[in-house]
Amino acid sequence: MGLGASAGGLAALETFFKNTPPDTGLAFVVVMHLMRHHKSSLSELLQNYTRMPVAQIKDGTLVEPNHVYVIPPNRELGILNGRLQLLELTQREPAILHR
Repeated sequence: MGLGASAGGLAALETFFKNTPPDTGLAFVVVMHLMRHHKSSLSELLQNYTRMPVAQIKDGTLVEPNHVYVIPPNRELGILNGRLQLLELTQREPAILHR
Protein backbone atom coordinates (compact mmCIF):
# COMPACT_ATOMS: atom_id res chain seq x y z
CA MET A 1 0.00 0.00 0.00
CA GLY A 2 1.41 3.39 -0.92
CA LEU A 3 1.11 6.37 1.41
CA GLY A 4 2.01 9.88 0.29
CA ALA A 5 2.39 13.01 2.37
CA SER A 6 3.71 16.52 2.15
CA ALA A 7 6.43 17.70 4.51
CA GLY A 8 3.79 18.53 7.13
CA GLY A 9 2.18 15.08 6.96
CA LEU A 10 4.03 13.41 9.84
CA ALA A 11 1.06 13.76 12.22
CA ALA A 12 -1.22 11.98 9.74
CA LEU A 13 1.32 9.17 9.30
CA GLU A 14 1.66 8.90 13.08
CA THR A 15 -2.11 8.52 13.47
CA PHE A 16 -2.27 6.00 10.64
CA PHE A 17 0.49 3.74 11.96
CA LYS A 18 -0.63 3.98 15.61
CA ASN A 19 -4.00 2.62 14.48
CA THR A 20 -2.77 -0.03 12.01
CA PRO A 21 -2.25 -3.56 13.35
CA PRO A 22 1.29 -4.88 12.76
CA ASP A 23 0.00 -8.08 11.13
CA THR A 24 -2.18 -6.91 8.25
CA GLY A 25 -0.21 -8.89 5.68
CA LEU A 26 0.39 -5.65 3.75
CA ALA A 27 3.59 -3.78 2.97
CA PHE A 28 3.48 0.00 3.35
CA VAL A 29 5.58 2.29 1.15
CA VAL A 30 5.79 5.88 2.41
CA VAL A 31 6.60 8.57 -0.14
CA MET A 32 6.97 11.95 1.51
CA HIS A 33 8.18 15.28 0.19
CA LEU A 34 11.67 15.54 1.70
CA MET A 35 14.46 18.08 1.47
CA ARG A 36 16.64 17.05 -1.48
CA HIS A 37 20.08 17.12 0.10
CA HIS A 38 19.34 16.52 3.77
CA LYS A 39 19.50 13.22 5.61
CA SER A 40 16.01 11.99 6.48
CA SER A 41 15.12 10.61 9.89
CA LEU A 42 11.59 9.70 8.77
CA SER A 43 12.12 5.95 9.13
CA GLU A 44 13.36 6.40 12.72
CA LEU A 45 10.41 8.66 13.54
CA LEU A 46 7.86 6.24 12.07
CA GLN A 47 9.40 3.34 14.01
CA ASN A 48 8.08 5.05 17.16
CA TYR A 49 4.49 4.58 15.93
CA THR A 50 4.43 0.94 14.81
CA ARG A 51 5.72 -2.48 15.79
CA MET A 52 6.37 -3.30 12.12
CA PRO A 53 9.99 -3.00 10.93
CA VAL A 54 10.56 0.39 9.29
CA ALA A 55 13.46 0.93 6.89
CA GLN A 56 14.65 3.50 4.40
CA ILE A 57 14.52 1.92 0.95
CA LYS A 58 17.73 0.72 -0.67
CA ASP A 59 17.77 -0.07 -4.38
CA GLY A 60 16.51 -3.61 -4.95
CA THR A 61 14.78 -3.97 -1.56
CA LEU A 62 12.48 -7.00 -1.59
CA VAL A 63 8.97 -6.02 -0.49
CA GLU A 64 7.80 -8.12 2.45
CA PRO A 65 4.43 -8.13 4.23
CA ASN A 66 4.10 -6.34 7.58
CA HIS A 67 6.98 -3.96 6.81
CA VAL A 68 7.14 -0.20 6.28
CA TYR A 69 9.46 1.20 3.60
CA VAL A 70 10.38 4.91 3.36
CA ILE A 71 11.70 6.59 0.21
CA PRO A 72 15.06 8.36 0.70
CA PRO A 73 15.50 12.01 -0.22
CA ASN A 74 16.28 12.99 -3.79
CA ARG A 75 14.95 9.79 -5.36
CA GLU A 76 12.02 8.55 -7.39
CA LEU A 77 10.66 5.07 -6.85
CA GLY A 78 9.50 2.16 -8.93
CA ILE A 79 8.77 -1.49 -8.32
CA LEU A 80 9.76 -4.42 -10.52
CA ASN A 81 9.30 -8.11 -9.73
CA GLY A 82 8.50 -7.37 -6.07
CA ARG A 83 11.60 -5.24 -5.54
CA LEU A 84 11.71 -1.50 -4.93
CA GLN A 85 13.83 0.35 -7.48
CA LEU A 86 15.37 3.73 -6.66
CA LEU A 87 15.72 6.09 -9.59
CA GLU A 88 17.54 9.38 -10.01
CA LEU A 89 15.21 12.29 -9.43
CA THR A 90 14.01 13.68 -12.73
CA GLN A 91 14.68 17.38 -13.07
CA ARG A 92 11.61 18.88 -14.61
CA GLU A 93 11.65 22.31 -16.14
CA PRO A 94 8.77 24.52 -15.06
CA ALA A 95 6.08 24.84 -17.67
CA ILE A 96 6.25 28.12 -19.55
CA LEU A 97 3.17 29.26 -21.35
CA HIS A 98 3.63 31.36 -24.45
CA ARG A 99 0.81 33.47 -25.77
